[in-house]
Order: sequence, then C-alpha cells, then structure tokens
Amino acid sequence: MNGWLLSQTINGMDREAAFIMGGVIVEYILWLAGAVLLFYAVAHLWDWLEKEIKKRRKK
Repeated sequence: MNGWLLSQTINGMDREAAFIMGGVIVEYILWLAGAVLLFYAVAHLWDWLEKEIKKRRKK
C-alpha cells in the first residue's frame, strides 16, 4: 500500500465515509452526555423533593 492510497483510506473507508463515521460517533457521545446530564438532574430533583417532604412532615 503506497502513501497516496493510505492517505485516501482509513481502515478501508474513504475520507468522506470516515468523516461521516466520525460525526456519528461525536453525535452518539453528545446524546450519551445529554442522557447522563438529564439522569443526574432528575436524581438531584428527586433527592431535593424527598428532603422537602421530610422537612414538612416534621413540622
């Protein structure tokens, strides 16, 4: 495999396919980060609500 051919392919993909695949991976990571952030926010809200309910029951 010569240098020109190697620069045109990444693991058998051409540059355009590799670029699209990279975009898909980045999009997947962003969706995953968003899901984790949403899960954390819901868990934090749930914890806060439990504490507020306990405070009001004690009064």
